[in-house]
Amino acid sequence: MTPPETQSRDESRAPSGARKRRWVLLAGGSLLFIGLVALSVWYRVTVEWYRMPTVDMEPTIKRGDRFAVERISEPEAVEFEPGVVVIFVSPHDDSTLFTKRVVGVAGDSLRWEGSALYRNGVKVDEPYVERQSGKESPERLDGWLEGETLVPEGHVFVTGDNRARSHDSRYFGAIPKTSIRGRFLFVSPW
Repeated sequence: MTPPETQSRDESRAPSGARKRRWVLLAGGSLLFIGLVALSVWYRVTVEWYRMPTVDMEPTIKRGDRFAVERISEPEAVEFEPGVVVIFVSPHDDSTLFTKRVVGVAGDSLRWEGSALYRNGVKVDEPYVERQSGKESPERLDGWLEGETLVPEGHVFVTGDNRARSHDSRYFGAIPKTSIRGRFLFVSPW
């Protein structure tokens, strides 16, 4: 081992192991803090909270559940896929919002046989649908659904998961995408 006075200046300036660890912790902590701030800003700008007032979406969203929604500022530009749950302005009252599942998009041909939904001639598997005694109440299905229904351009067809208790596109028709305000994210655990 060489005496300290014979070490080169470069060796004495080399960072010690403790200095490296401190630097890594400081850099990692800073990145974590910046990430949390960015996530918080994104969350406050894009997420809204709602409370489910009805049984229309049971069992997915139960009456009284608090749930998060991703805001959508230009819904006409979004390609909604069947199966996604959306929040939209009621076709009857601009001050009321509905929560329903998209079951058909522009160009889709829809028809019901009993409680089974057929999209473009193919039976749709809907494990999320609440069925009562294995079928919906036939008296609730009005003349709007007779035969096949074609979803118009710029519209989506929406239904509640609790089909027997849901007021949805089977009654008021396909909704314009411009009435959609957001997309369901998750139900709050508390």
